[in-house]
Amino acid sequence: MEQIAPRRYVDVPETVAADTRVVVLCGWAGAKIRYVKKYGAFYLDRGFLVFYIESEGGPLFNTNPKDKENLDFWAPIIHKVTTLGINCFGQNPASDIVLHAFSNGGVMQIWKLYIVLPKYESELGTFNLSSIIFDCAPGRFSMQAGISFINSLVVGTTKPGSIWYRLRTYCGYLIFALWLLPATGITIGMKLLGFGGATFFERNEQALYSERLRKLPRLFMYSKTDKLIEHQAVESHIKQSKEAGSSLVRVHVWEESEHVKLQMTQPERYNESLSSFLSEIATD
Repeated sequence: MEQIAPRRYVDVPETVAADTRVVVLCGWAGAKIRYVKKYGAFYLDRGFLVFYIESEGGPLFNTNPKDKENLDFWAPIIHKVTTLGINCFGQNPASDIVLHAFSNGGVMQIWKLYIVLPKYESELGTFNLSSIIFDCAPGRFSMQAGISFINSLVVGTTKPGSIWYRLRTYCGYLIFALWLLPATGITIGMKLLGFGGATFFERNEQALYSERLRKLPRLFMYSKTDKLIEHQAVESHIKQSKEAGSSLVRVHVWEESEHVKLQMTQPERYNESLSSFLSEIATD
């Protein structure tokens, strides 16, 4: 594995040609490379060029489409693809690019690509983006879901009903409030001052349902017991994707799994879901 820029890495398959397929694994907020890399083996075994993105820990505060970091973020990835001679641009591409996003932090990396696509497509030709794969995303989380999720981290395995359990529960409420209130305050303040102040939820949706991306085939994998992004939120996006004109929508639901732990819960099923979807879009 090679690091091509801060928070961006690549695994190059043994053989690279003009038709080598490309996948970009967009990690969840705060994801470290050692966790994101675990998903790369599936793609490497199938000859993909695999990119990994460590998402920053605070996507709520990094949603300015004119920010230099956002504008430059995809440059090392695009440069690597072109340097290797992979042809996934222009009118007659031999290859394609798969976007695999984990949680909302991963989807935000797709938004970063969306804001620079006009620039790069004017230089290289149309990008052959073949599909988007969602792992526990997208979806806005409710206040109740956010509190429940943080409580699950704070409380852990503490015995329910004990004094220690109640104290840790209250700490969970406090942590959530300390995170939510500044984020909400900054967003509202920016909007009142006329600076837009869109949250990363709004930025993600802007990209996913844009004219450029809305028709891409989509695979949704999510859990009914996800405490951060509830299944109803993902199902709302499934419905919206169909209404927006996505050319293919496939859905795989886990009855029980924690947030972004689908592959850990049922690795064979996870890989089978990916394999069948990738085969289907390749055939199309």
